Amino acid sequence: MARNAMIGSGERLRSKTRRWLSPFPTINTHTERSTRATLARVATWLVEEARAEARATRDDWAATLLRGCNPRNLSQSDMDTLNHFLFGDVDGPGPEHREAPHPSLFE
Repeated sequence: MARNAMIGSGERLRSKTRRWLSPFPTINTHTERSTRATLARVATWLVEEARAEARATRDDWAATLLRGCNPRNLSQSDMDTLNHFLFGDVDGPGPEHREAPHPSLFE
């Protein structure tokens, strides 16, 4: 799988610490309005997951840094930082973050 393969709606990924992330937001690009809403959902998901990762790993420094991230106003640098914190790469998740979850996780 290519490094920058598209993430699908509802796809489950693992962080670089192997923690399961919540399902990826729904992707809808049928209209300009739905595309903007999708980008807002993705930004919110990325910030919330990075904050959850900081809590899970007890990384107080990152938690403090992430409190300043506003999902409504993320710069490219913010997105790179969030991707690097969650996946260890500014380009986002790679094949190593895309494992099929064990069925018992959803029972």
